Amino acid sequence: MADSKYLKYQDKNQDGLIDVCDDVETIPTKNCPSCKRNPNAITPKWKTKTVEDPWFNEKYCSFQCTVVTSEQSLIPTEGATEEESKEFLNSLFADNAPAAVESLLDKFNKIETAEVIQKLTESIDYTKYDLSARPSSTVKLLYTIPYDLFAPIEERPGTDEEEEATDTGDVVVEYQAEQINDKLLTMRKAMHMFSRYYRVYNAIENGVFKFVDSGKVFTKNQFDRYGDPGFFVGNSRMKDILSDLDSWMNDRGMNIFGTGSPSFSRDRAKRIEFTVSSEFKLKKIKVWTVGCGDKPRVFGERRLNSLKSKESWKDSTAVAYFMRLDDIVNFLSARVERPWTEFIEEYTYPQVTAVFDYPMDEEPSNIPGATASAISCVADALAEEGKQLGQDVVDSIFSVGDAVAYQFHRNICYKDREQLIDDKTNLGLIYKNNPTGRNPDRQSLDFGKIIDPRDNKKTTTIGALAADQAFREMEDTDQIFVQMCASMLQGAVPVTSSDEFFRDFYKFGLQKIKACGLLDMMLDSIQCLFKGMSLEDALSSSLR
Repeated sequence: MADSKYLKYQDKNQDGLIDVCDDVETIPTKNCPSCKRNPNAITPKWKTKTVEDPWFNEKYCSFQCTVVTSEQSLIPTEGATEEESKEFLNSLFADNAPAAVESLLDKFNKIETAEVIQKLTESIDYTKYDLSARPSSTVKLLYTIPYDLFAPIEERPGTDEEEEATDTGDVVVEYQAEQINDKLLTMRKAMHMFSRYYRVYNAIENGVFKFVDSGKVFTKNQFDRYGDPGFFVGNSRMKDILSDLDSWMNDRGMNIFGTGSPSFSRDRAKRIEFTVSSEFKLKKIKVWTVGCGDKPRVFGERRLNSLKSKESWKDSTAVAYFMRLDDIVNFLSARVERPWTEFIEEYTYPQVTAVFDYPMDEEPSNIPGATASAISCVADALAEEGKQLGQDVVDSIFSVGDAVAYQFHRNICYKDREQLIDDKTNLGLIYKNNPTGRNPDRQSLDFGKIIDPRDNKKTTTIGALAADQAFREMEDTDQIFVQMCASMLQGAVPVTSSDEFFRDFYKFGLQKIKACGLLDMMLDSIQCLFKGMSLEDALSSSLR
């Protein structure tokens, strides 16, 4: 058999080289990349970011930043050519590049010299752009700087800015860094408890807190933002205000001990001084750390843009509570308890005041010069509602827990003992001697007997008083919903035909209320159907 012409190209010794080729010495090289990519890294959605929140992309070893512009179009004018559109987009990228560069330098604590800014602005990559199809959307731009270009830049020195003069209206407060969390926890728990008091205050006394300047109501939903149960189950603006501060400090090589995830590589903060304006907008932060000793790191207003972009620090009410933590803790730990309404009025910004019987037609007695606004049909219906106990118990606003909180708060806040005894006497909850009984000297409790509010010399039962009040409401008021309720009860008696009943029901009922009273009709219908029933029976019927 003839030899194959391909035998000489074989590798019989299995050294990875063709046998007929000369051996080449392999020189090993050291290839250590400055940044090793992580293909499994989770990268943020760049379209949801803003210029105040740049990030490091581990997947591609690059620093990125999103800029949301004010432009609502990707073309300069209607009918523009493709070249004109490209030129317009490039100019849009170029105009916003300095903002992205400054944000990256600030976020990662790099020096900001004119030479560094110019070098990065010329080298930054115009990565992506986006314009949502929704009306009034604006153009979003994504910028990228390679790791090898950005990482070698020197870090910013300890003191970032020169000392600035403090305005006369500024508020300055200094805290021990390790004590901030404990003080905030006390305040958060108190606000969480007061939020329940607020619901009772609103449901029982029609009371609200109104902002003095704007006249708007400090709603329960707004109130709930600033309190939570604390520890690991709580979530509120007052919790976020510390976690956002700690995260911002971590990016700058500092850490608040006991807050957030453990960090032993960062310099531990000892004291922090905050300066805010009279409107409680953050202006300056000074941090004393263990590593820097008595020389603080100063962050002026421009350096705080990324922190001020957080919802917690944009909220002037939350910042006002934070700046008054020492006074708040003293208020809550006082030996003599003060009304919780005073707490809200004293420490809430903008200033609020407690108002009773809201909404009202007349001028509020405790707000001089204030005028009441027109009451809407829905608000008027709620004012005339006359809630029953069964409705309150299943109400999400005033639940059983809120009722217990109300009773507890009411008992501990009596002005004197005589007032408490008088109320218990009227409710039949005081032990008394019974001269006509078998044992006159023995005290007993006639549970369920209460003083008749129409005649103090007579007593009645709770059930009789409730029934009398319900029927008296139907007699004294002439609302359309009461008429409809009575009409439905009359329809149960076979006096008129069903056609005639429904015709009158529509003519004198539904046609009058129209859309504005549908909510009232539902509430009054529930009261009508449950009238005379106990809470247990009403709830069991609803469940069936």
